[in-house]
Amino acid sequence: MSGGDSQLSSIGKVYNDIAKIRPDIIKTLADDWVLDSGNYYHGIPGKNNKRPLLFYENNRIVAAIARRTVSGYGIWGRHKSLPKPTEEQKEALDTLHFLGKKYSVNIPIGRGHIQFFNNYEVFHAREGYIDSAENTRHIVRLHLRVDRIEWERSNHLKGANEQDPNKGWEEIWNFKPFTPIDQLAK
Repeated sequence: MSGGDSQLSSIGKVYNDIAKIRPDIIKTLADDWVLDSGNYYHGIPGKNNKRPLLFYENNRIVAAIARRTVSGYGIWGRHKSLPKPTEEQKEALDTLHFLGKKYSVNIPIGRGHIQFFNNYEVFHAREGYIDSAENTRHIVRLHLRVDRIEWERSNHLKGANEQDPNKGWEEIWNFKPFTPIDQLAK
């Protein structure tokens, strides 16, 4: 297997660079965006969800960005009932992407590794990867909800964070079946 490193980047660093060179992009990111909140993989249709991608609250820069909420999810794309992103929004999203990549730290992820980060203060991505016949990649992704946090949630995110995370979702654990070691010895 090759590739697949985790990439983490400071939202504050990216914000500071954009504010210096293109403050108009900060305004675009702070305006309301129509996001596609559907999850077609799980059969949940898209909804019109309006909010900024980037905001300043409680003396901190907060970002809640998933590119697929703007551009669509995999082969399903963006829901056809929603307006397409403007050219300014596409440029702003690309600026976040490329500066995030420029300042990212690559962290190799291997068997048994666990990675925790604050989704609202750190951009994250993964490099592409290629599996080999004897070594395949398998990631279990958990979205943890912390009921007691050290800082107040943004008003823009309260609705999403206070919903029941299990409502409307089917629990799927797609682990590969394996033969227990005691049966291999027989």
